[in-house]
Amino acid sequence: MNIEDCVGCALCQPVCPTFQETRLEGASARGKIAFLAAYSRGELSETDPHWGETMTLCTSCWACEEACPAGLSIKDLFLEWRENHPPTQWERHLRMLLRLATITPLGVRTLLPLFFLPLRGLKSRWKAPLPVTSIHPPKSFFFPGCFSRYAVPDAATSSYKRVLSLDSFKDVAVVPSGLCCGSALINNGLLKELPATATPFLEWLEKRNPLAVITADNTCGQTLRTLHHSLPSHLEKRWKRFAPRFQILQEIDPHFPPKEGFQSACHNEHRCDKPEATCCGFGGSFRWQHPSLSRRIGKRRLRHLGFHEGGDIRVEGPGCLAHLRRLVPPSQRARIRPWTD
Repeated sequence: MNIEDCVGCALCQPVCPTFQETRLEGASARGKIAFLAAYSRGELSETDPHWGETMTLCTSCWACEEACPAGLSIKDLFLEWRENHPPTQWERHLRMLLRLATITPLGVRTLLPLFFLPLRGLKSRWKAPLPVTSIHPPKSFFFPGCFSRYAVPDAATSSYKRVLSLDSFKDVAVVPSGLCCGSALINNGLLKELPATATPFLEWLEKRNPLAVITADNTCGQTLRTLHHSLPSHLEKRWKRFAPRFQILQEIDPHFPPKEGFQSACHNEHRCDKPEATCCGFGGSFRWQHPSLSRRIGKRRLRHLGFHEGGDIRVEGPGCLAHLRRLVPPSQRARIRPWTD
């Protein structure tokens, strides 16, 4: 892809949550591509004080890619930049923590929950309810994902019960804790660490040979389906065998989406078709890197959803759910609910 193919139409701006809140050209995909083009021509150095700030003003919702008439693979462009550019001090610290917390099952079980303390407080972790099992070992599994498991356990429980309510999935066990999809590594410039996270998951898949792995976390589902594209060849073929078995609950649930006020997850095919940005402003590490801006985007989204006029909100993404709940008083958080309730 040639970044010079950007036609500068600015159609990325109305759907960009960071641009809509800041009105900074560099916050939009067009502004970032202009930065990258100037850098490729030698007109800009990565030591420029505005470089890091500009390129991190992104929630990774990728609405800009959907809106781009030139068909630029903006996601691939930005992820490649995150992988190859010299990290800032903040990014070095984040990457060190992610390595410790995600590349081993022990780290996922013991250290990763600490990442979610600012979102869930000191609540206990979700304990999966007992699955409905027959005399035979289950062949389908529910994968809650790290955000549901550690940040919004009520969403994990609700989603699991919804899976069990479907006619096609009456006998479903839960994927054990300690397994991670690796999306945090992909989105934060740690692609080289992905095999360490994928290998335990792959070994579990090969041992259990599930007919289906269902998740209500769209980010996890999309990552697991396409993970083989990011793995070295000796793991790619093994993972590709299981890629079609990952199912996203929203795609097989006849009741999705709910009719009430609804906050969709960014990475799905059901994005609300509105001219304004629909991202909640969470964006994973974006919330920790730009906490004030993340809160402002979230509060703007709550206003658009009619929360302050008394309406309840159903939220699809577990990260979005945890983020939006922290923006309202504790007495009002029950009105921001998982879509599976």
